[in-house]
Amino acid sequence: MEKASIAQRFSRALSTYDAAATVQARMACRLLQLLRKTAGERPPHSWRHVAEVGCGTGLLSRLLRQQLQPEKLWLNDLCPDAAHAFADWPEATFRAGDIETLPLPDSLDLIISGATLQWMEQPALLLERCTAALRPGGRVALSTFAPGTLAEVRHLTGQGLPYPEPDTWAGMLRHAGLQVEQCLTEEQCLTFNTPTDVLRHLQLTGVTAAGHYRWTPRRLEAFSHAYRHQYSTPDGCVKLTFRPVYLIAQKNIMP
Repeated sequence: MEKASIAQRFSRALSTYDAAATVQARMACRLLQLLRKTAGERPPHSWRHVAEVGCGTGLLSRLLRQQLQPEKLWLNDLCPDAAHAFADWPEATFRAGDIETLPLPDSLDLIISGATLQWMEQPALLLERCTAALRPGGRVALSTFAPGTLAEVRHLTGQGLPYPEPDTWAGMLRHAGLQVEQCLTEEQCLTFNTPTDVLRHLQLTGVTAAGHYRWTPRRLEAFSHAYRHQYSTPDGCVKLTFRPVYLIAQKNIMP
C-alpha cells in the first residue's frame, strides 16, 4: 500500500465523497443496524468511549454520534484535512495518521470502521491492537469488501485491491481474541450511463481502482468498448459490482 498516494486521492475526494459514495452510505446504515441488533438496544451514552478508524468525511461518524451518543469519540483518518468536518463536535478528538502505526486509546467500548480495512497492509496486526484497546465485553464493528468488488474494472485493467474472503476476516478476528457474532456478505450493483462515468465515480470517492493504470485515449476507448460489451444492463447502462462484508465481534468478558 502506498499510503501517501492513498491519502492524496482521498484528500482530493473529500468535497465529492458524500454525494458519490452511495454504497458506502448504505454500508454505514447497515453496519450500525447490525451492531444495535447484536448488542441489543442500549440507553444513550452506554457506549461511553468509541473510536472510529477511517472516519473520512463523517459519513458513518454522524450516524453513530446520533444513534449511540458516545461521551467520548476518538476519530482517526489518514487525511489531516478530514478534521474540518468535526471541528465543532465537543465530544470528539481527531487524530490524523496511519492507524497501523498510530496508538489507539484504551478502555474502549467500541471500535468501528466503515469501508476502511481493505486499505491496511497488515490488518491482522491491527485487529490484535484493537482487541488490546477494548475493555472486556467491548466490541468491534467493521465493514469492508469481499472478492468480486469492482470485478468489472479489475477484469479489464488488471488493477484492484486484494480483497480477503469473509471467512478470512472472521479468522483474523478470532485469532485476535475476539468472538465473532456477525459475518455477513451482500452484493450491491450501481449502474452508470457510460464506462467513463464508472471511472469518474471511483475518482469522486477516492477509490481509483485502476490507480496505477496508464490511461491513453486508445486504452480508454478499448476499455469503454469492452465494458459495454461485457457489462451492459438491459436498459443500456453499465454496472459496477460491490460485495460489502459486515463483521461484529466481542472481546471476552472473562480472560
